[in-house]
Amino acid sequence: MCGLLSVINNNFNNESLNHSLSLMKHRGPDNMGEVCIDNNYFGHQRLSIIDLNNRSNQPLTIDNITIVYNGEIYNYKELIKDCNLQVTTGSDTEVIILMYKKFGVKCLEYFNGMFAFVIYDNRTKDVFVARDRLGIKPLYYKENNNRTIYSSEISSILDLSESEISDFGLRQYRKFRMTLNNDTIYKDIYFFPPGHYSFNGKLVKYWDLEIGVKDPPVDEELEYTIRDAVSIRNRADVPVGSYLSGGLDSTILSFILNPSNTWTVGFESLNEFEWASLANQTLKSDHFQRLVDKDEFISTAEFMIKKRKEPLSVPNEVLIYLMTQKVKEKNTVVLSGEGADELFWGYDRIF
Repeated sequence: MCGLLSVINNNFNNESLNHSLSLMKHRGPDNMGEVCIDNNYFGHQRLSIIDLNNRSNQPLTIDNITIVYNGEIYNYKELIKDCNLQVTTGSDTEVIILMYKKFGVKCLEYFNGMFAFVIYDNRTKDVFVARDRLGIKPLYYKENNNRTIYSSEISSILDLSESEISDFGLRQYRKFRMTLNNDTIYKDIYFFPPGHYSFNGKLVKYWDLEIGVKDPPVDEELEYTIRDAVSIRNRADVPVGSYLSGGLDSTILSFILNPSNTWTVGFESLNEFEWASLANQTLKSDHFQRLVDKDEFISTAEFMIKKRKEPLSVPNEVLIYLMTQKVKEKNTVVLSGEGADELFWGYDRIF
């Protein structure tokens, strides 16, 4: 997880920009970088995962193309080989720049990963912004007086430019526990839409989910897909762990990954510790249980809401946050089975 902050047609002073970027230090504690080019600002908080060398710090500029980026391109090694890229670092960040240089906006068709990035071509003055297909990585934006602010978190935008609460966004949240159609609870701050890119301010959808009746995958195809997904996400130059609740999804991915460390969290009277321990009898990882009480849960929820400047979508965010504080002591990357329940029809509300 990293944090990016970019202002196109910037008119803020350096002190204000530096402070706003520092609000996301929790997203990237390993390095903070800033650069101003042609009245445009690019800031980055880095969590080092691939190529821990300082040469891969951001903002990264190669051949007059500058990028700030949050995420991971899982197939970057294959792209280096298949597209004959001449790299000078070991990072996937450089691969994005080289792919953009070679294919322009069509580079998005090649990426297997989760990402949000802003690219600026110092020669052509083109601004290219993109977010991954499903919107796994967050990206917010605010447009005002020919100026656009892009940020990984709302808090940094609000620090630069105040916004009023949206009654419509608030109604959405009260009904759905989230906002829809790229709205937020603020009147003029929006999610950059998933599966879209912006080129010099023109928004384009580059991907959409194909919905229709299909033959179910055979067992071998499903197993290969899951194993491949876990394997390619295990590319990191730091220790990788796994959440393990004892449910099907986390147990399956944990046994494929075979990590040294697994993690679970819960309340004293409401937890999955027994199931997780049962699964780990065979897995035999170093398994850690994080116990949370009511007071800690409430105080942490209040802290997270104030820090993020937006409401939480699910209560489990608080538990995961508290667990990851312990995870960081041993693992910089941790895999999770999020989404499997929805994909495999595991919640009653779907019916």
